[in-house]
Amino acid sequence: MERGAARTIESLGKGAEGIALTFDDGPDPDYTPKVLELLARHGARATFFLLGMRAAEQPELAARIAAEGHEIGNHTWHHPDLTAESEETARREIGQAQQLLERLTGRAPALFRSPYGTFDDRLLRLAEELGLGFCLWSVDTEDWRLPGADALAERISGARPGDIVLLHDAGGDRRQTLEALERALPELAASYRLDTVSSLLRGDPG
Repeated sequence: MERGAARTIESLGKGAEGIALTFDDGPDPDYTPKVLELLARHGARATFFLLGMRAAEQPELAARIAAEGHEIGNHTWHHPDLTAESEETARREIGQAQQLLERLTGRAPALFRSPYGTFDDRLLRLAEELGLGFCLWSVDTEDWRLPGADALAERISGARPGDIVLLHDAGGDRRQTLEALERALPELAASYRLDTVSSLLRGDPG
């Protein structure tokens, strides 16, 4: 979506060779390790949009995500709706998380995802100024609504090359998400490349 000079990344584009699974709101000491184990079992890499405040509480887990080959994205420090905040607050929320995540993982995040997926021209320009791609999604599983593992597994299984899939590994009861992943990942990983947003956007070889 074009918004002036800035844009959002809502899919990987036509011709993409894989699917990008993304996880928001972590890291969580209970759910994130289980997600990592599932991904490793199926040779999948994903993108984790971490909250600074949770990464600060779980620094070793944040570092583990990166060490296992997954991409770390910036999801602010406290998870506010930045469209309702001042530019100063937005800059601080993104900047503090960026600094911490770079320190914990050894690499500055290249992608930003706004809490709740809200954005306006000002926020898009700020992300661009900070050198961050503004990443949304093309498949919203709505796992935060707890629709049941059956519904979630069907939504995950319905993803196709070029899709960016929104999931959560923290911020509530994520047992349904884990169960859905256990059901959907075997066939999905056997059929498609599951990789990070940035790797698929660059067209890196699988």
